[in-house]
Amino acid sequence: MLNSPEVHPLYMLDKYERTPIMSNYLAIVAVGEYETAQSERDPRHELHFRPGKRAQASFALDLVVNSVNFFEAYYEIPFALPKLGHIAIENFGGAMENYGLITYDENVLLVDPNDPNAAELKAEILLYVAHEIGHQWTGNLVTTNWWDTIWLNEGITEYLTYYSGQTIDPESDWESVLAIMVMNRAIAMDADPQGKNLALVVPVEVPADFDDVFQFTRIYEKGACVTRMLANLLTHTTFRNGMRRYLETHGGGNVIESYLWDAMEAAAVADGTLPGFGSIAGIMHPWTNQPGVPIVTITRDYQTNYAVFSQKRFMSVVNNDHDLDEKWPIFVSFQLGGRGVETQVSTLFLDQGEVQVDLFLGAGTNNSEAWLLANSKREGYYIVNYDTVNWIRLLGQLISDPSVIDPINRAQILSDLTILCAVDIADSQVCAMVPAYLVSESHPIPWIAAAQLLPIWRGSKLMTMDQFDSFLPPMLELALDNLKNQTITPLATDLSNVVLQQLNAMTMSKSPSSGKNKVGNDKIKQSMNILTAWLGHMRRYHQQKNKNVQFLGSLTLQDELIRQATVNCAERGLLLLRVRDELKMTLAAYQTLFESSCAFGIRKTLQVPQVAREGREELERRVESLEEEKLKLLEECDRLRGQLENAQRLHEEQRAVEADSHKEKIEFYQHKVQQIKNQLEAILAAKK
Repeated sequence: MLNSPEVHPLYMLDKYERTPIMSNYLAIVAVGEYETAQSERDPRHELHFRPGKRAQASFALDLVVNSVNFFEAYYEIPFALPKLGHIAIENFGGAMENYGLITYDENVLLVDPNDPNAAELKAEILLYVAHEIGHQWTGNLVTTNWWDTIWLNEGITEYLTYYSGQTIDPESDWESVLAIMVMNRAIAMDADPQGKNLALVVPVEVPADFDDVFQFTRIYEKGACVTRMLANLLTHTTFRNGMRRYLETHGGGNVIESYLWDAMEAAAVADGTLPGFGSIAGIMHPWTNQPGVPIVTITRDYQTNYAVFSQKRFMSVVNNDHDLDEKWPIFVSFQLGGRGVETQVSTLFLDQGEVQVDLFLGAGTNNSEAWLLANSKREGYYIVNYDTVNWIRLLGQLISDPSVIDPINRAQILSDLTILCAVDIADSQVCAMVPAYLVSESHPIPWIAAAQLLPIWRGSKLMTMDQFDSFLPPMLELALDNLKNQTITPLATDLSNVVLQQLNAMTMSKSPSSGKNKVGNDKIKQSMNILTAWLGHMRRYHQQKNKNVQFLGSLTLQDELIRQATVNCAERGLLLLRVRDELKMTLAAYQTLFESSCAFGIRKTLQVPQVAREGREELERRVESLEEEKLKLLEECDRLRGQLENAQRLHEEQRAVEADSHKEKIEFYQHKVQQIKNQLEAILAAKK
């Protein structure tokens, strides 16, 4: 923004400071009729908005100060510019980290304090603001050297978006959101046998490659999960020190992956936290340059107390039956627990082969009910499978007293088990124990994970469709009644949002002509009524508490079904982020982004799917029309091709006739020439 002091009644003097070193895609010029609000806490920050929107800017103005303060303290590197503006643009579509003037859609920066959904909207704004301000360091101060490693901008920033959100809003649980819901989506993408299964680093040589570069779930969400895994491997203190070295060394320049690994290695050596099984670059390179996600299988020998750890790439095919042989350096954390067992976390390094571990619990310790749980707090990016006995012991613990196991790991058990049941890896008797566990679950995080998995549960080995339809309403009443007494009420609110969306999507997907489906629809609608009433109760509770920032995991927790249902939603979030001004996306590119993205800001619980369906039907009609036009063009091509072939044939025939005619004439004239020559020779001979 320019600084224009008045020097004379008829003149204005515009003064600009020297432009800092920056990537050219970050430059912006905004022209329009805007009002400005300046922070009293920190005059560096200004919000610009359309006239009449001032009352809606107060929350964001306070939030941007908190967010910048967090990142300045985290990196111990001050924001590089003398001021930072934030401009709310109508119908902008997402946000962009332009240097010195961050641009936002009005819906992700401004909020009416009287809006009944204000608490949810504030949570959405927190995610956007934290992400774009985080980019002022990771993305602007240092910028990836080329688009093939864009995860250095987006994945790291996305991870620190959740990390900073946890600090800015202490009542939230963004760590659980990232560890369960975000990771579930990333794993589903990596395990999809019909997907592209690309690595975080992909070659970018032609404009069409950008469709893969900006795939939200892979670059942002998997990138965040891999970054979180690195931070937990080194300890977060070392990770923070490494980030500071990375920024201080390369500030104002371009970076490649090796710069990040070198900075982390130096910090780990200085802090004494360097893993003893290889360099940081050697450990992390497969995670960023190799597609897919591993499954760690743990098989216990209950006679000898040994356990064997092995790994294989996981694909969503029956029995994980495939010929892919990728391996990853996996830092496996695990713990033993159960009656009479003192729980403690151990670690091992799993690379190419199997690893055998002695699980001896000590003399006199009861091993008959001891269970083993791997991937503590789901810090690693992998799926875990156990032998059937261990699965049963884990579920038995959840049924008897789930509080013994961390809520993140409870949600992880649900997620991993559901995925494995769907492809016939886990035993069906283990799957059948899940409903009994959920009856006693009172924490929102496992229930939100369960809500994500509803479409898989229905009609799977977990329960038949009829069992599911009968089971859901009373189960939800019981679970939500338990959650009502919890202090983490924003999470409980989110649960109702997520389940409502899933139930509505399942209702829409059913055929109305089937009487059996009608019964199922009635059960689902009954569940939706329960959740709608609960959601109203929770919102009234939040308004009475007057919370400034509320946790709304459904901003980032919707699965593929829900994301497809928000294509036409005005709050579709980060779907078009980074490609707004730089790329002219084709229809196919838009579809790729919409199907793989996380749709932030889903607030129209029942209306949005209908709108999306109408939009999809219109697209289908358009596609059908284009297909018909294509067929007509193909027919016209065939007709013209036939005419061309006929013309070519006639031309060849004409050339052949002409060639024969020319040959005859040549032979005739050659004969005449010979006759004349003979006559001439006869005359000359007679004269002699």
